[in-house]
Amino acid sequence: MKILIDPKLSVFIQDLTDAQCAELLRCIFCYPDRDCDLGIWKYMKQQIAEDAKKYKEKCDRIAEIRNKRENTFGLSLKSGMKSGMKSEMKSEMISGVIEDVEEIKNKKEKEIKRSERGISSEPVENYVEKPFEIQIDDNFSFERISEMRPAFKTFLEMFPLSVVIKAEESLKKKRNGQWVQMINIVQWIEKENSFYTKNQGV
Repeated sequence: MKILIDPKLSVFIQDLTDAQCAELLRCIFCYPDRDCDLGIWKYMKQQIAEDAKKYKEKCDRIAEIRNKRENTFGLSLKSGMKSGMKSEMKSEMISGVIEDVEEIKNKKEKEIKRSERGISSEPVENYVEKPFEIQIDDNFSFERISEMRPAFKTFLEMFPLSVVIKAEESLKKKRNGQWVQMINIVQWIEKENSFYTKNQGV
């Protein structure tokens, strides 16, 4: 307490009796729950109140700075985790598509071998990679894709709803009548999210 090291105090308390000095100390130690009529105490009480106010303001400033740092760190960590989850989800989707493509290639090779041996079955053309392309028409929706590929639904949940809606609408408008690969749809959503992030100033 700064008031206790005030050099003026030694002058002020010279004329006080021992009992008055004891009462003054009790007032200091029991502040603000104890009071007395000593003139010196009125001065000291005012100084103590000012010191307490300054100390509280200092603590509030420190707490505010700490909260800002924690919030900034928390947001950065959350953003990093979200970004990492998106990348992981994208990798899983691409990995799934690659595995499916490999499966179709194997089927295609088997069909060619069977055809060479004269064993007739479905035409080789049926094994072209159509399952990995989605036709963009009036009935196109991300919901339909999610029904076929549950991992895609989880991937969509990583983005704001407005981004998903905008990406779906722009795909239907700009690619209507075309066949689009899954990887292109993923990239389309990420591009739309990039526009959204820039406009939001994030």
